[in-house]
Amino acid sequence: MLPASLVLLVCLGAYLPITNADRLAAPVISFSAGYSTYLIGESVSLKCLTSVVAKGYSFYRNGKLLNGPQDTSLDTYRIPSVNSASHGSYTCSYWVQLSKGPVSSEESQHVLLHVVEHPATPRLILEPQNTVYIRGESVRVRCDVQMTARSTEYHFFKDGAEIATNGGTAGSTFMIDTISSQSAGSYSCLYQVKEPGRILTSMRSSQMFLYVTDQPPAPAISYGPPHPVFITGETVTMQCETPSPSTVSGYRFYHAGREVAQRPGTAPGIFEMGSVRVDQEGLYSCIYWAQKVGRVIPSLESIPAQVYVTEPLLPPILTLVPYDGRVSDGDTITLHCLLPTQHVNLTASFIVGPGEVLHSASSNVTEASFSFQVNQARDSGERNYSCFFEADVRGRRLRSPTSRGLQVVLQARLLLWPIITGVILVFLLVVALFLLLCWALLPKKEHASSAQQSTTEQTPPPKDDTDLAYVSLTWSTLASAHSSDRSSTNEIFC
Repeated sequence: MLPASLVLLVCLGAYLPITNADRLAAPVISFSAGYSTYLIGESVSLKCLTSVVAKGYSFYRNGKLLNGPQDTSLDTYRIPSVNSASHGSYTCSYWVQLSKGPVSSEESQHVLLHVVEHPATPRLILEPQNTVYIRGESVRVRCDVQMTARSTEYHFFKDGAEIATNGGTAGSTFMIDTISSQSAGSYSCLYQVKEPGRILTSMRSSQMFLYVTDQPPAPAISYGPPHPVFITGETVTMQCETPSPSTVSGYRFYHAGREVAQRPGTAPGIFEMGSVRVDQEGLYSCIYWAQKVGRVIPSLESIPAQVYVTEPLLPPILTLVPYDGRVSDGDTITLHCLLPTQHVNLTASFIVGPGEVLHSASSNVTEASFSFQVNQARDSGERNYSCFFEADVRGRRLRSPTSRGLQVVLQARLLLWPIITGVILVFLLVVALFLLLCWALLPKKEHASSAQQSTTEQTPPPKDDTDLAYVSLTWSTLASAHSSDRSSTNEIFC
């Protein structure tokens, strides 16, 4: 718009007489809308302002006359729809009719007409891009401009009402930190571009609907067999139980917060640990994935389930009193079942033979050993004794292996007085026989010696070889008998 003082000056000049026709004042050209930048397709009006009442007007673009003779009476030049060819420098002049003929003024100062394309329509983008958002998530709403325009402001709308205005290049995003049910709705945006003398506003983007849903409810995790504690080597099977299995597309299992892989071939929602180890003890949980409005959404995590793993119970140690296990019928033998570790709620059982339980003893406190006395029956033979125990381990009743068996030899009891009397009689008989033998052997020895000496003295020398042989044989026989008597005598005295 022209300043008010300039308009007033031009109007007053129309009433002043022209004293010098050769010096008509130059007019002033201006845009009727007050700005010089126009979008392609918009209409433009140029007005030529003079200080006198003019007879006609002429408009020029880049020095070329625009209006024809029929339009010279109008002080306004209108362009119905500008295009890129409309861009340029515009001027105007006027002429008046004097007595000596028409006189034209000088051309006005030029004005520059800027023709620009309409700002590109932006595109609204939700980051991350999802078809539905979970309550509590955050989302960035971005107004994407596909041109290097000098954007001044970005305007964001929800359900048609403006909710945010951000300036500068960084203002192209609008953040929803925590999505709630009120965040659901239709979102759009536009931006403004500053051009010479004018701020251009883009078209509003297409609407993007933001859907909000609750996270699927948590499943329940269970394991079987339903023991609170498992022995190493056993198989543990876990199941993730969901409230709506028809929409479930997958499962995840976690051990101490870290995902564990399911064994190939297991059924959906089943996690199996074969030959469980002590290092697999801990808290286990699971989630499932549900399909909602084209998005696979993870459920809330289940309440963790504690799995305990323990080594098998060690067998107890059985001891006997007496320690050699040899008893007579009617005697008492004491069995001691020694436990390798301390447990609570114990029950120790003593076994005879392949599996006959003789006695069981229980205790609700920690015990190191159990004892049991057995009165042996009146028969002979061998019996095998052993023991085992049961204990509560974290709520599960476990049975230990059976101890090593010990044999008890049962001997028949003999009558003492008959045995003692028999032993004494045998001893007296042996002594009597010994004395009788000694008495009998002593005289025979002396007689044999005298006879030998007499025979030696009275035997005449042999007369021939036959006599000599006879004497030798007689002497040899006597010597052998004498040696035999000495040997018998020595054995008896020894």
